[in-house]
Formats: sequence, C-alpha cells, structure tokens
Amino acid sequence: MSKYPSITAGVLPVASLQAMVPDITVKATTTDRTTTTMSDDPDLQGIALGVGTWSVDMLIFANTVTTSTQKIRTQWSFTGTWNTPIRACIGPGSANSGLRDAITPSQFDGVPSNTDCTYGFAASSGYSVVLERCDLVVVTVAGALAFKWGQSVFSANATSVKAGSSVRVRQIA
Repeated sequence: MSKYPSITAGVLPVASLQAMVPDITVKATTTDRTTTTMSDDPDLQGIALGVGTWSVDMLIFANTVTTSTQKIRTQWSFTGTWNTPIRACIGPGSANSGLRDAITPSQFDGVPSNTDCTYGFAASSGYSVVLERCDLVVVTVAGALAFKWGQSVFSANATSVKAGSSVRVRQIA
C-alpha cells in the first residue's frame, strides 16, 4: 500500500517508490438513482483499507438534468472498524439553484463520514463537482471503503453520478 517508507542512501528505492503511489479507483459508468435510499456506488466500493492511517479523496462528478429539487446526499461507508473520520465536504450548497458558473451558496463543511452531506445542483446536462477528503482516516480493523449516496428529496427524475468520478486512497502511516 501507499505508505511513505524510509529511503536509505545507497539503496535503489524502487520498491519504496512504488509503495508511495496512491491507489485510485475510477468510476467506469454513470449511475442514475431515483430514490432517497442511501447505497454504495456500484463502481466506487470495495476499496481495501488495511490497518493504519489513510488519506482519502473522493472526486465526484454529478448532475440532475430535468429538475433541481432532488439534490444528492452522500456518506462514506466502511466494513471494518475506523475512527468515523470527519471529511471536508466541498461543493454546491444544499440550497444552491445556480448553474455551475453561478453556484450560490457554496459548501465548505466538516462532516462525519457516517452523516449525510447534501449538495444542490441546478438542472443541467453539465457536471457539478463535489470533493470530499480526509487525511486522518484511522483504520483499526481492515475493511472496504465505499462512496454511499442517494437523492436528498425523492424525485422520479434521476440524480446521476458520472463516469470519471474517483476515489484516491494513500496509506500514510
């Protein structure tokens, strides 16, 4: 995994350098949901985290094409045992109704991983961006990480998480 080992002078650091590379899971297909039920994203799940301290970045591209009322709610799920990290949630605020170039309000919140964070999008075929990250994810029993999401308010119109969204994990201790 991506720990930062000591590199000894005079020793070729090939294995050490490989261990520093983050693990990246990229979403291959768009997922549409028309439910408020929270569930793991089919492409952004099963991300193995071993015992240790991790840095996690989730870069999510999403939209609502027909209406803006349904929004998106997010959480992180984990099958092992961890410190229920506080994640930085950055993106359009839950009351946003503006397009991508006119987002009002923006959101910059610290939210526990098991608590909903809601983002609002204007109806648009363009993608809005959500970034969720934490550099202090402490795992005491190994498990699998996932991006968990659903609509904030039920709508028969889909909320979509787009292909190209990604989760980057790096073990730092």
